[in-house]
Parts: sequence; structure tokens; C-alpha cells
Amino acid sequence: MKRLGRLPGLGGPIARLWNTYEHVRFVSAVRLNLRAADVTAEIDPFRLLRIPPDDITWTEAERFDFISATGSVRGGTWDRNPERMRTYLVYRNFEQRFRDGLPWERTDYYDRVAGKIHSGESTRYATVRELEAKLESYDRLYGAFRDGNYRLQSELVAEGKPSPPGDGGRALFPSRTDRSLVRHEIAVNVGREGQFIINDGRHRACLALLAGLEAVPVRVVVRHEQWQALRDRVAERVDDALEQGVPPKHVRGHVAELLADDLANVPSGLDHPDVDVILRRRLPHREG
Repeated sequence: MKRLGRLPGLGGPIARLWNTYEHVRFVSAVRLNLRAADVTAEIDPFRLLRIPPDDITWTEAERFDFISATGSVRGGTWDRNPERMRTYLVYRNFEQRFRDGLPWERTDYYDRVAGKIHSGESTRYATVRELEAKLESYDRLYGAFRDGNYRLQSELVAEGKPSPPGDGGRALFPSRTDRSLVRHEIAVNVGREGQFIINDGRHRACLALLAGLEAVPVRVVVRHEQWQALRDRVAERVDDALEQGVPPKHVRGHVAELLADDLANVPSGLDHPDVDVILRRRLPHREG
């Protein structure tokens, strides 16, 4: 379908069909994963967190399916030894273009991908022209980010920006399906100590970091079971404090003291974006 979508006149209809298929997969997976997750602290797969691009890391571990794994809680060692995005191969390739000023044809990225196209190994690009069109889009995206112009998928759709099949965009029945446009935002997993680990959207994350953006919207695909257990303890302590009559404006400090050991290795403690949202949900307009 993706290849057919590149043919003249077929891009729009096939993109709509593909996006409808993705929407159905996404909402179905979310329902199943949330039903399987026995948690106290709510998991909202549609919520976006705003975080600095420099807080996003990467690992050598295999990534999760960015659609079917959304909303799930997983154990394992996939979050071990995260590295900064500045060490990631994609970031270093983009540096050659946007820091060193090399034309794409002289970058390692171009050589590697064009080589795969010529040998028939590329599953993403059928021709070098398709690759070059994608590289031109990276040029435009970097320019927009450098100007502080970052757009959500919902904003791009509202602006009528076309997307080829598999790259996001509007499905059939927009009033019912537009909510799942969030599936194509930068997607991260959260490790046991609150580390944000890239899962999907690595090119945008690297470009945002290179362009110096202060924050980008991300959605969470998978949370490590130990991280979710900590989120649950935070939610339980907040609820307990309110039941005990602790004034809402003192609840944050009260919980921070109770969970000091648990939060010792968590960046920003209770201010971590994936923890702060728990307090905000339970203490709306009550902390002042």
C-alpha cells in the first residue's frame, strides 16, 4: 500500500485507508493494554508530555511496536544503559548536514541508504529520488525547528499538510479518528528510573535537539514495570494524604518526604513530567 500510495493520483485515497487501518490498530491495542495493566496511577495513551529534547536517550535494545505496545507496562532489561541522543548515529549524520554544512550527497547517511537502494536491500525507499525527497523534507523540518516552529500532527492535518501512507495524517471519518493522530508524535518509553528512551520519531527528536528547541511534545508507548510501580505508590500516597486531611498545598511536600528513597534516582523527583501529571490530576487547582 505504501508503494502504491506514491503513484500519481493514489496518494490521498491510499493514505486515508492506511491511516484508518492504523487508527483501528491503535485504539484496539490501547484498550487491550489498559485492560491488562492493573495500575493505580492512570495511564493515558493520548496524553502528551513536553520535555527537553536533551532528556531523550536511546539504547541498543529492540524498540517496541509504536502502535500495538502503546499503554502497556513491561519488565525486562530494555531500559538498561541509556545513552544521550548526541551519541546516536542519526544525530551524528544530521550534524554533518546541519552543523558542518555538507551537501547530503557527501554525508555518511546518504552513502549508506543509497547503497542499500542500489543493492535492493532498502525496505523504505524504492529509488534514490525517493530518498532525496525525504532528505529535502528534513531540510525543511530543521529550518522550521530552528525558527521555533514545531507542529503537532493535529496542527499539520488542520493546515492540510499531505502525508504519504505510513507517515501520519487524516483517516476516514475524521470526527471519530482524529484523536489517534497522536500516534505519530515522537514516541518514548520510560525506564525504571524515569529515563525517556526514544521509541519512534528519532529523526524529529534529533533535529529538534540540533535546532536547539527547549521542549518537544512526546507520548509514552511503554513504561517499565518498576517505574509504573513507583507511579502507583505516588498516587496511593497522594490519596492517603488527602484522606488524612493534609491540606492540598502541602500534599506534594508530604509525598516527597514519604517517598524520598524511591525518588532519589528519579530526575526532578515529583516534578518528573510522568509523575507530576499524577499530582495534577489528583490535585487540580488545589495546590496553590
